[in-house]
Amino acid sequence: MDAYTRKDLSFAGVKCRVVGTYYLGEVKGKLALHFGGDISNYYPNRGLKVYKPRDAALARIVNFRDPERTLNHPLSHLEVPVGRVRYASTDRSAQGVDSVAVTVAPADLLDQKTALFGMTRTGKSNTAKIIAKSVFELRFEDAQKGALDS
Repeated sequence: MDAYTRKDLSFAGVKCRVVGTYYLGEVKGKLALHFGGDISNYYPNRGLKVYKPRDAALARIVNFRDPERTLNHPLSHLEVPVGRVRYASTDRSAQGVDSVAVTVAPADLLDQKTALFGMTRTGKSNTAKIIAKSVFELRFEDAQKGALDS
């Protein structure tokens, strides 16, 4: 890259908001992945590279459940597939993300306010139906553990 272009690009930036960061923490004497709702450091873009997660790394990120925030529910281990990852409205199979399934734990939605966002014709209504059905069916997964108190 020529010096002029390099200097010009060094001032380039991306306008974004950081939702949080992943970090390693200790749980019962073992290292485990955690999610923090803040950012500890911010570095300028000079000399850095940005990596787009694919396949197994992306699956781990989108289906991450913090062990410290997991609801203490006997059926909290159940997960229901609700769709697959797409980075943009155009589904490009060469990106290596077309087979990454997204799951939700129905027990995590109990007593919680939940929002579902997406572009037009991307399956929001279908996803809401799947989520509602999976939460309802928690009571039938194990008659003792999932039964509602009368």
